[in-house]
Parts: sequence; C-alpha cells; structure tokens
Amino acid sequence: MEESSAAPSRAGKWVHKEPVEIWAFTACDAYSGTAHRLEGQRLSDVVNDILSSALKGPRSRFLPLTEVTVHPLAGGDAVVSPFVALNKAHLLLIGERSGGVPSAETGTSRAGLRRVAIRATLSGQIGVTGAIICLGGKRTLDVLNDEREFLPVVGATVRWPAGAAGQFDFVAVNKAHIQRVEEIAVAGG
Repeated sequence: MEESSAAPSRAGKWVHKEPVEIWAFTACDAYSGTAHRLEGQRLSDVVNDILSSALKGPRSRFLPLTEVTVHPLAGGDAVVSPFVALNKAHLLLIGERSGGVPSAETGTSRAGLRRVAIRATLSGQIGVTGAIICLGGKRTLDVLNDEREFLPVVGATVRWPAGAAGQFDFVAVNKAHIQRVEEIAVAGG
C-alpha cells in the first residue's frame, strides 16, 4: 500500500502535507511519531489550529500521529502503533526534537522581538526550560494570556518524572496544564 503525501483539507480538497517527527507528552506517556503539517505551517500553528482563510473549518480536537511509539513515563516497555489520535486538551506539550544543545540566548532583535528565558512547571511533574518570544513591548504575562492554547517555547529542555531529559528545538506547551512560569537568568547573558 502506497502512502499519499496529500490529505483532504477541511474544505474537501486534497492538499500536500509535510511530515514532521515529533514528541508529544501526556501526564502518563510520551509519544514519538510523525505528524503532518501544511507547507509553510509551523508545529505551533498545527496545535493552535491556525490555518489560512481558505482552509478554515471547525477546530480540530485531536492530533493525528502515524508510526507511533508510546513510552510510559513511569517506566516499562514501549508499545508501537501505526496510528494514534491524541486529544489536544490532554496534551501537556508537543515538540520537535533537536540534534544538539538548545540555544538559551536572550535579548532583543532589530525587529523588536525579545527572547525571554523561562522555566515552566506542568501538571504531571514535567518541567520545561527554554525561551519565549515577546513581540513589540509585550511582557511574559501578555504572552501567557494571549488567545493561543499552546505556548511556543524555543531551545527547550524537557524533564519528566523518571529524571530523564530531552532537548528540543521547539515545544508547544498546553497553557491549561501550566502550573507555574518563571523568568530565569541565563548564565553568561
């Protein structure tokens, strides 16, 4: 059986989608697998249901993943599944894994974008350290209170209960599961 790189859009037309390897965390499990996004769409756009006006439709409540490995966070054997649909309301975070050490650079760019180093504590005893981007004079609190359901964090380190940690270029953290966010000082910055 041949896999198609196109999928039906919400408007019923077939559109090309790009695969992206992700990790998704719930309170009990970590899922590694493949999600699909529209060309030019970011992972943050996928989980926050940000689509072009031509593809607008009802919000999607589930994130489909293919070729999935389920890793129990409390330990135990991993399980492989060809397809899993994760309820976005129960996702703690979703991320794109990096190959190196995440950048903890902070500061303001010429465009007025400010990177702020943060540490977040989530339900399920998961911790995230990384940076958020604050636009034109916005504060950390403004970014936390904006309309997006998922908080974009770049250069992230994710720690889960078993003491393990992973490095991610990007994670989208479900704001409904954030217990605390604190701004942190970056060594050398």
